Amino acid sequence: MSKWFHWIKTHRVGAMAGLAVFTVLCVWGLCQVSFSENIAVMIPASVREKVQLFQASSLNNKTFVTVTDKDPATALEGARRLREFLLTEKLVAQPTTPGPEFAVSLAKALVYRFSEEDAQEALKFITPQVVAAQMRENFQNLMSFQGSFLKEVITVDPLGLSKLMAEKLKSFDVTSSMSFTDGFLISKDGTSVIGMYEAAFDPADMAASQRFKNAFSQASLKGVLPSSSRAFYLGASRYTQENASVIQRDLMLISCVAVLGLAAIFFLFFRRKRALWIFALPFFVLAPAALITYVVFGTLSGITLGFGSVVAGLAVDYSIYVYFALCANTKPVLKTARKLLPHLVYSYATSVACFAALLFSSISLFKQIAVFAIAGLTFALLLAVFVFPVFWKKLPPASEVSLGKMPRLSKTAAAICLCVLLWGGVAGALNMNISGNLEELNSVSEEFVQDKAVFDSALAQQRAASGLLFVFGEDKDGALKNNEAVSARLGFPLAVSQVFPSSLAQEENLARWRKFWGQYGVQTRELVRQNALFWGLKASAFKPFEYLTSLVQDPDSFDFSAFYNPFVEVEGGYAVANMVPDSPDFAQLDVPGIKTVFVSAQNIRLGLTEGVRTEAVKILLVAVLLSGGIVFYFFKNKRDTLLTFVPVAGAFSFTFLVFWISGVKVNLFVLAFLPLLTGLGVDYGLFQVIKHRGGQNSLYPQTALVAAALSTWVGFGVLALAQHPVLFIMGLSACLGIAGAGLSALFLLPPLLEEE
Repeated sequence: MSKWFHWIKTHRVGAMAGLAVFTVLCVWGLCQVSFSENIAVMIPASVREKVQLFQASSLNNKTFVTVTDKDPATALEGARRLREFLLTEKLVAQPTTPGPEFAVSLAKALVYRFSEEDAQEALKFITPQVVAAQMRENFQNLMSFQGSFLKEVITVDPLGLSKLMAEKLKSFDVTSSMSFTDGFLISKDGTSVIGMYEAAFDPADMAASQRFKNAFSQASLKGVLPSSSRAFYLGASRYTQENASVIQRDLMLISCVAVLGLAAIFFLFFRRKRALWIFALPFFVLAPAALITYVVFGTLSGITLGFGSVVAGLAVDYSIYVYFALCANTKPVLKTARKLLPHLVYSYATSVACFAALLFSSISLFKQIAVFAIAGLTFALLLAVFVFPVFWKKLPPASEVSLGKMPRLSKTAAAICLCVLLWGGVAGALNMNISGNLEELNSVSEEFVQDKAVFDSALAQQRAASGLLFVFGEDKDGALKNNEAVSARLGFPLAVSQVFPSSLAQEENLARWRKFWGQYGVQTRELVRQNALFWGLKASAFKPFEYLTSLVQDPDSFDFSAFYNPFVEVEGGYAVANMVPDSPDFAQLDVPGIKTVFVSAQNIRLGLTEGVRTEAVKILLVAVLLSGGIVFYFFKNKRDTLLTFVPVAGAFSFTFLVFWISGVKVNLFVLAFLPLLTGLGVDYGLFQVIKHRGGQNSLYPQTALVAAALSTWVGFGVLALAQHPVLFIMGLSACLGIAGAGLSALFLLPPLLEEE
């Protein structure tokens, strides 16, 4: 240690220049990082599979572009022009728009999807009366304006058998309150026209989402839309962009307020140029910590960076303790630093242990926060112990700060206050309003809320049937076979089983089709020929129909995946997604040997709430056990170890009590503060116990704890100013928790430390 101090003293300018260059390089490296805000990293493992399956499902991956206008014709024209613009700008992939050829494909698709029910229903299509009526309708259609478009459809399917196939597709029509025209979903009144597109970029990429937004906004400026029309889009990219913009604004506000707050603390407690090193410390700590986190995980969340103000507030504590100790002692810097080292190391160890508890969480983002905090605290400790003291030689006594007359509680009064606080904390923890709504983890603008209301209103029936049943298999065909087995178990066909049959089901359906036409084909084809001649149509024109009902068939070429792709690639195979009502029957479904997962907004919400409670208990137990073991190893005394946790009890009790009384909705990110508040409370407890043990020879004045607590409170509390709900709940938790820990350490712990 002495050699290091001597080297820093000799090369002070070079050392600080090297530190500055290192920090600048880290900042430059962060500028090259692409941030991602995938919500899957923010949720417990108990519901992560459901969320990931939902995110990977076909409809969730769509970008919905809506054009609204009072005039339905203008709205449709605007949607067409906007589609052309998006395709020209290569922002979306070419959508599939069904035309007459789609109706032909439906008739041919029925061959390999011909169920027992279809065979019974088809008998109604081949009676002499029905055939005559259908052929009369065919003649009228051929003579109409759209006859040229319908010719191929009629020659292949003069009986309208494609209606049987169309019925199967109705199970995918989650928007039955809408019509489908030219590839667009149109609301009942025609004023809302919705296009479904595949985004030509990763929707979770902030930069790509911003480029899409910028290009989309240019559509109005370039006159793409009619002047009376309005367009907006919804989808994963919009959520990404909305969250990113809010987080960026929050980070700017948080940084500015934190700087002002720390400046106020500086002028209140320090007032010396050399003390500025304390508040410069976050600039040297946060950038390398963030870069290390990115290297470890290969991604970095803006929320992790938002946690930087928390780490900054905690990191300066080490330097504050060192500064006040050097001001209060006339001994050489090296000797004082050596004496401080055990306390700082154990304080660091308990904080690291508490953050390490987040590594035991199943929430990926919490693991990012753990690595970020541990790296930041490590840099902070090294700078506070080995670098800054060299610049603080021969410090005069610290500036006097009048804290007023601190009230002194008796031991009995302190014990009673602690018991009452603990009772309130337990009651608060049991009655907290924990929200499992994933929507509340996003922060969106008022404009977004209005857009989504318009969209939801148009798709009202889709929202009523909001469940997805996923059936798993080793490969696509295996998943389809399992899906058919699940359909049989349920007693009714699932959507995917009707339109996407497995290879075995296709063989069975083809055999059934051949058997049906082997029995009724001759007489039906004769009825078609007779009615064709009656209406003056060439009988030879219906050869495509004769081929369709013959015993020889072309391979199945029907592909509905352009409209709805049921397949989701998962680890070890595939799953198929069926749109079903939100019913307990699907949630409780159990088919031996087949894995199924039911996903709905309601069961995700319930699972998330339960997951938050489970994660909270796990994280808190690990944090308390790890930090408690370190404190006991340090003191070798059960009583002092137990009393060290009084500020921890105060932090949690005050936080939970206020949450309960105020009715604040607590999202899962309050979990990130469980180990944090544990570490803070233990840190303050260590300070007071060590100060009490030192008596008159204590290195620290009481002002050191007040200054450290206030600086941490400022660093944490500014998050409560954030608009983003995740950062807000973290900031509110910090304000309450630090207040509870600090007040408990200042007023409850000292009398409890007194010997009888």
